[in-house]
Amino acid sequence: LTELGQYLAPGMGIARLLGTDLAEVRLPVSAADAGFLDAQTTEAVWLEARLGARQHRWAGRLARVEQRVDAQTRVFPVIVEVDFPYDAERHGAALPLGLFVEAGLPGRPVAGAFALPRATIHDGNSVFVFADGYLRRRAVKITRLDEEQVIIGEGLEDGDAVALTRLELMFDGMPVSGKIGRAH
Repeated sequence: LTELGQYLAPGMGIARLLGTDLAEVRLPVSAADAGFLDAQTTEAVWLEARLGARQHRWAGRLARVEQRVDAQTRVFPVIVEVDFPYDAERHGAALPLGLFVEAGLPGRPVAGAFALPRATIHDGNSVFVFADGYLRRRAVKITRLDEEQVIIGEGLEDGDAVALTRLELMFDGMPVSGKIGRAH
C-alpha cells in the first residue's frame, strides 16, 4: 500500500496482513442451486484447480451460506474455510490467494428422486418408460437440471424402466421388444 519514501498521513493504510492459519473462499452459487445446500453439513468441501500441468485438491468446510443475493451477479455467496491453506504438506500444494477453483459442495438429499441423463427428457417435462411391450410417455416434475443430468422429483416409481437412448422417432404407444433392464 505504501512505497519507500512516501509520506504517511494519520489513518492511512500502510500494509495488509494475511493470516496463514485459515483462508475463506467465496463461491458464487445460483439461487436454483442454493436451495439444495445444507448449511449445517459436516461433510468436507473439495476445491480443485489446475496449476500448470497438475490438478490440485484442497479440503475445506462449509462455513456459511450468506442470506443475501449479490446485487451485481445475482448469486448467493457461499463461504468455504480451508485450514492452513499454504501448508503444501497438508494439501499437496499451497492454495494461492485469488485462485479460481471448482468446488464440490454437499447438498441435501431429495427423497424419492431419480437422477437420469439429461437426454432422457422430452418436450421439457416428460420421459418414456417401457410398459407391457410399449413406450409410454410419462410427465415428470424436474427438481434440478444441469448440462449432464436431470433430477426427477415426481412422476417415476422405483422399478420403472426409463428409455435412456433417444431415438429419432419416439411416441406414446410405440411397440418395443428385447430385454429391458430396470434401475433402482
